Parts: sequence; structure tokens; C-alpha cells
Amino acid sequence: MNTLSPGDKVLAVSIGVFGDRFAKIAQTFGVQVIPLNFEWGKAAEPEAIREALKKQPDIKAVIITH
Repeated sequence: MNTLSPGDKVLAVSIGVFGDRFAKIAQTFGVQVIPLNFEWGKAAEPEAIREALKKQPDIKAVIITH
């Protein structure tokens, strides 16, 4: 949250509980969260992330766990 301000948009990629928690923390700080959820335990799809970023070029950050 040191690099974001309330109202900034983030793409929150979730593949499980940690991704969901990161999104919740961002919302608590007033960040506008755009969720991109995948099946828990499966890898996130790079092409889906790329497409989400193309659709909303004003996204300031991507939250993701590896």
C-alpha cells in the first residue's frame, strides 16, 4: 500500500486464499480492486492477465501471488 492511493485501480489476481486476502486489504485502504479469479491451486493464466490490463489501461498495479 506504500505505492498506491485511495481510488487507484489494481488488478487482483487470485488463485487462493492469499490472493483473496490481498484484494481485501487493498479494498480496506480504498483501492479500487478489479478481481481476476482462477481455480484455487491452479496457475494464473498470463493471457487472461494481459487481456484484463488491455481492457483497463488505467490499472496502476497487479496484486498476485506465485
